[in-house]
This record gives sequence, C-alpha cells and structure tokens, in this order.
Amino acid sequence: MPDHQRVDYVVETVPAITFPFHGIRIDDRARVLGADGEPVEGLLAAGSDTGGLWHRAYAGGIASALGLTAAATATLRAASHGQERRG
Repeated sequence: MPDHQRVDYVVETVPAITFPFHGIRIDDRARVLGADGEPVEGLLAAGSDTGGLWHRAYAGGIASALGLTAAATATLRAASHGQERRG
C-alpha cells in the first residue's frame, strides 16, 4: 500500500493494576468461601478479582475466559437460588 493511502492509529495507554494474583476464594459454583472454607450464604463472585488461577504470571486472555465462565456459573446459581426461595 502506498504511504499516502496508509492509515495509522494510535492508542494511548498507561500502566495499571489489572487484577490481584490472589483474591476472593470461590468454589466451582462461584460461591464465595469464608475463612473457614465454607460457602457464604447468598454471596457469589466472578471475574479476575476471585484470584487463584495465576501463579507468578498472567496468561493473556485467561481473565476473560475466567470471568465469562464464573459469571455464567454465578448467574445460573443465582437464578436457581431465587427459584428455590420462591418454592
């Protein structure tokens, strides 16, 4: 492509903390675990702040996969919990 037809884009970025390497502990149903390791009733969590998947390094793109997976699990669990409470 000739230089006069080329389009360049610039994106300004700044350093930032993406997430903690250790965060809120959850189980396989996205329930937040208390200090005793037992689920906290009615408390669900998802996304990078749940931590525990990474050890010393971040594998790019994994945060999105974890967030989507845990969010879907939490959503289904919350919907199920709501139905259980209504009887």
